[in-house]
Amino acid sequence: MKGPELKGPLGGEIHGTTILGARGQVVVPQEVRKKLKLKQNDKMLVISYNGMVILAGTAQFNNYISDYISRINKIKDKIAKVRKASRRKGA
Repeated sequence: MKGPELKGPLGGEIHGTTILGARGQVVVPQEVRKKLKLKQNDKMLVISYNGMVILAGTAQFNNYISDYISRINKIKDKIAKVRKASRRKGA
């Protein structure tokens, strides 16, 4: 397979399937390891969500959360500015 042919529902790429081994181990396809620069002993966060198992590199997940919080704070700031401006107009 030359690359992902399908997009996932969360915007990610579908790279095929893997098998859960007898000891609970999962092989991440080589294509994904290369693309994401994953190496042996990289720490992974394991998340269960709505019947799914999600693997995320801990550093990448921390960056994602920090970015998400930053976006939320920007939205909060905009809401506060709008409220403040509307109070001034109504006063």
